[in-house]
Amino acid sequence: MIYEEWEETEKSVELLKKLVSLQPDRLEPLSNLGFIHSNLGDGEKALYYFNRAQELDPNNPFLINNRGYAYYVLKEYKKAKKDVMQSLKLYPENSYAYRNLALIYLAQNQINEACLALKSSLYHGFTYNFGDEVENLIDINCK
Repeated sequence: MIYEEWEETEKSVELLKKLVSLQPDRLEPLSNLGFIHSNLGDGEKALYYFNRAQELDPNNPFLINNRGYAYYVLKEYKKAKKDVMQSLKLYPENSYAYRNLALIYLAQNQINEACLALKSSLYHGFTYNFGDEVENLIDINCK
């Protein structure tokens, strides 16, 4: 994941795939591949890796949330919301899940719901853990 931080995505994907081939039952490389592909906008590949990871840990709220984001990338908002809400049921303090829920609501022009989700994300520490993205979304959408 250091390569990902250095914006050397191809190298990161290459090494993570090698890890998966060596240890196919290891959760982290599968999850990280899913996360990278989501960020690249390739929801189909992201779903493939998140679903494989979820077979190993079916009730992992982070995997469920991340899979929800992959559905969001694919504009499958009903599935996205279902996963993110399930994730929040398992781990209601996940600020990133509230951020994802807000993105889903924004994509559907449900501004009031999005603003509530963004405020929940802030309350649960998004800015401290991930930066000012949620604050910026609030400034733009919640006047």
